[in-house]
Amino acid sequence: VPKKYLDEMDITDYYADTMMYYMHLTDETREKLRRHPSVVGIDTNLHARGDNRVGNVFPYQMNDVWSRDFYGPIYIPRAGDKIELNEKNYFIYERVIKVYEENEDFEKRGNEYYLGGQKITHYTFKMNYYWMMGDNRHNSADSRFWGFVPEDHVVGKALFVWLSIKHDPLTKKFKSIRWNRIFMGIE
Repeated sequence: VPKKYLDEMDITDYYADTMMYYMHLTDETREKLRRHPSVVGIDTNLHARGDNRVGNVFPYQMNDVWSRDFYGPIYIPRAGDKIELNEKNYFIYERVIKVYEENEDFEKRGNEYYLGGQKITHYTFKMNYYWMMGDNRHNSADSRFWGFVPEDHVVGKALFVWLSIKHDPLTKKFKSIRWNRIFMGIE
């Protein structure tokens, strides 16, 4: 594919080896690119369930089930939510309960759960939690890799794009500023 054509389509996030290009495309740009005469074929790079070529996904003990592309389902707790503790969700909420909710003595013994030395079957969350996703799905270290974010860790809200720089995908050198994206609001 001629570099000029990629520039015209504003495809900037790619790299190439001797025979192939690896690109992050929308459905629309994929279809435009598919029609280019030099394109032999386009394949989607999805990681199947349990395929963790990019490293373990959260919760690490379940990494044979989920992947960066096929993740969940997962319930994001809110303050006051009560869950039944079980084998399936223990590893999902263990860190939240122990670290963020300051219950260091929370533990699993066999198929039973204990808090403060007392056997429990349910847990009620004290805080709201968030699930953070990166805007560059396949190149983002986000909640798929490190889990929930407690509300007291959120320090601001993204409102607009402050700066957007275009780099040459092959040389990684500065190319230009994307003026049309600067100060664009975030929905």
